[in-house]
Amino acid sequence: MIGDPRAVQPLMAMLKDEKCKTWSECCWSLGHIGDERAVPALVERLSDKEGTMAFHAAFALAEIRSPSVAPQLESLLSSKDDLGSFAAACSLAFIDRRRACRS
Repeated sequence: MIGDPRAVQPLMAMLKDEKCKTWSECCWSLGHIGDERAVPALVERLSDKEGTMAFHAAFALAEIRSPSVAPQLESLLSSKDDLGSFAAACSLAFIDRRRACRS
C-alpha cells in the first residue's frame, strides 16, 4: 500500500542492502511516507559514493521536512559531486520554506 508507515522498516533495510537495485524508489517511498524513523537511514546515504544515491536521499529528507537534517545537507553542499550538491541546496530551500510556512 502506497504511503503505508508499515513499509518504513523494510524500506530502510533495503537502503542498507548493497545488492539492492531500487534505492531511488526506496528513497522516494520513504520521503512520501514522511516518517521520521527513516531519517537516519537516509542521512547515511547522503555520503554514498554514487551521486544519484545522495540526490535521492536528499530529496526524500526534504519530503520528511525534518529541520534536524540541515547540518548533514549543508555538508553535502561542498561535495565535489554536483548532483549531490544540487539536491542538498534544493532540499535545504524546501525545508526552510516549509518551516517558514509553519511559523
